[in-house]
Amino acid sequence: MDAHFSSGPLNNDLLWLSGSHRGDYYFQNPDKDDGILRIRRGDQDFWMHLNSNPIPENVMEFITLAGFGGIIQCGNRRLDRALISALVERWRPETHTFHLPIGETTVTLQDVNILWGLQIEGNVVSGVDLTLNTSQIKALFENLMGEELPIEAVHDSASNWVHINYLSHLEDLNSCGELSWGSAVLACLYKHLCRVTDISKTEISGPMFLLQMWAWERFSGFAPETVNNIDFQKPYGARWRSPLTYIRTASHVLSAYRSQLHSLTEDKFNWKPYDHVFNLLPEICLSGQSSWRCETYLICWEIVEPHLPSRVMRQFRMFQPVPVNTLFGEQEHRRLHKISRTGGRNFNWLQKHNQYVLSWVGRHNHVVTEELTDSCVASPEYMQWYLPRTILYTIDPRHHQPNQHGFPNDGGTLQMTWDIMSQICQRSGEDFIRDMASQAMIHGQVEHHMGYYPTHMSQDPVGYQVPLVPQSIRRRNQRQVQAQNVEPEVQAEPVINSPHLSSMDHSSGNQLHSPSLNFGEVGTSSQHLSQFGTQNFEDAGPSGYNPLHNYNEFQSQDFNQDIQQDFLSPSLITPFYPELNTPPAPGFGHLPDMRPPRDRSLSLELDMFDLNTSMDYTNEDNDDNDNLATRRGRRQIRRPGCGTH
Repeated sequence: MDAHFSSGPLNNDLLWLSGSHRGDYYFQNPDKDDGILRIRRGDQDFWMHLNSNPIPENVMEFITLAGFGGIIQCGNRRLDRALISALVERWRPETHTFHLPIGETTVTLQDVNILWGLQIEGNVVSGVDLTLNTSQIKALFENLMGEELPIEAVHDSASNWVHINYLSHLEDLNSCGELSWGSAVLACLYKHLCRVTDISKTEISGPMFLLQMWAWERFSGFAPETVNNIDFQKPYGARWRSPLTYIRTASHVLSAYRSQLHSLTEDKFNWKPYDHVFNLLPEICLSGQSSWRCETYLICWEIVEPHLPSRVMRQFRMFQPVPVNTLFGEQEHRRLHKISRTGGRNFNWLQKHNQYVLSWVGRHNHVVTEELTDSCVASPEYMQWYLPRTILYTIDPRHHQPNQHGFPNDGGTLQMTWDIMSQICQRSGEDFIRDMASQAMIHGQVEHHMGYYPTHMSQDPVGYQVPLVPQSIRRRNQRQVQAQNVEPEVQAEPVINSPHLSSMDHSSGNQLHSPSLNFGEVGTSSQHLSQFGTQNFEDAGPSGYNPLHNYNEFQSQDFNQDIQQDFLSPSLITPFYPELNTPPAPGFGHLPDMRPPRDRSLSLELDMFDLNTSMDYTNEDNDDNDNLATRRGRRQIRRPGCGTH
């Protein structure tokens, strides 16, 4: 059998950006080896100056009063570009979490508070954009600093230059120290991670050292070893300032990080890195405990990002249910991520983001909680929901290339092996074969997933590669055609082709549907009528078994697919977890049970399909030049050999 392979998701009601993400691109282009991002930093000169000019104690007191003493104490280290790049490939803007084989995880307010000691409680960092001329800026600086500002120092916000609006926060250091700088920093981190998931972006900025420290605390295979003892008078992140040894760590190697993330198991991820030192941490690291688990919005001037601890409850030693709250819908997500501060004159961001600010003010009313647990293993219900909805592979494991220097690079191949073993466990009718497959998964420490692991392999093609056409070339061709007064020729959209793109509704003016409403589309779910599941069930089942033959036996009006709900507008309602009616896990001996009942109103007509049906995915340009950034591929389904094409 010539198997085809999908990176995921098999069900696209959660990750609606599939197709434009950099992880999709490198999966479809395994020969590309340019995945390491360039990191823009504006603080290197500052740290170099501090190395030769230590801050006096009396000055440090004022820095601490303003709320930034913890950052100075944690210092600075060289950033691992390969580590940051590998994490970006796993970041999903739809959920603001990293999608790993073991579930979702993310940087939370708890991590910012403990690692950097930044203030969490307090008002948001925002205000009115000031439009000042050179003389006004010099007067403001002289009033604050007591000396004249050199004329060459007056610049716009860029590189290592600080935006003039931040000077207003320094007029009163006591008030400055009471602002929620921790939530502002986390909002910036989220914004930069979301931005750089676009394959057209080649560099990232923001608090990357915070992300690197978070990764060192969480991933046991990523962190170097510290030499000196921990100073518990400083934030916990200061321990990484001591001399480090990398003798047991493959650092700065992208393929090694990708491999470890592909084959990650629960025992290799530290869900509770602060438990053993919690009672020893200084007060500044614990000052925001009441807000660590709040479901709210993070704000820093024009930036608004959701804080979703309900998706990572295991980081708080709690049971992880199926999450239902993303706070943002697709339209709200795109709108907020397009906002910038350029060209604004005396713009009031507090008024602009009033509804989000109110959510932050009332955050203590939206603290999520679940049953405490000491187990880090996810529940079967959660993993059965999660695995079909995540990106399991960022590199195609069939194109495995051993690292010439001996670094591990076979994590994707190992993950694919577990995929195969789980399918043997679920579908084989022979106990001996199933026992051997079970033993293999036990040795891989993934035995708790063997009963419901989905397969990413299929006999049918899951899509074809659309070549990337640079925007400049595409626009030049359009201008040439228009100059000839000829109808522009439709060109392929320069995005990575994916079978998970939402379809277009021609009857509604080509407006995009929310993926959560497209359950009836072919290819939206491996557990339903998809290009992944239909052929797979036939191949793996008993001789003569046809999944479509038994389709009518599983009709039910009680089946509800609306597991994932998107809040399309900001809401102050306390997050809730309704009783979920998730599809049943595939059993070992009853293949028909692998096809759950569903309502015909949610599906395409069965008469349109047979086992020989093929699916072609094509991309067409939208002629709306004002909406280039939001164009999506359109999926078409046709029967081959009809003689009309």
